[in-house]
Amino acid sequence: MRMNAYSALPLIVTVPLTALLAAFGVLPWGVVLAVTVAVGVRALAIRSGGRRTSRKGG
Repeated sequence: MRMNAYSALPLIVTVPLTALLAAFGVLPWGVVLAVTVAVGVRALAIRSGGRRTSRKGG
């Protein structure tokens, strides 16, 4: 399954932008890490396509 190009756009734009702002001292570096993790989790959620990964027993 291939990710939609629009779902990769926030990752391509947001992470370098926050890193640039952190380099100039506008944002703390912890924000860059948090944004990177959040965008990665979002990309994984989009890639899974809303499928459930856990199964209920019974």
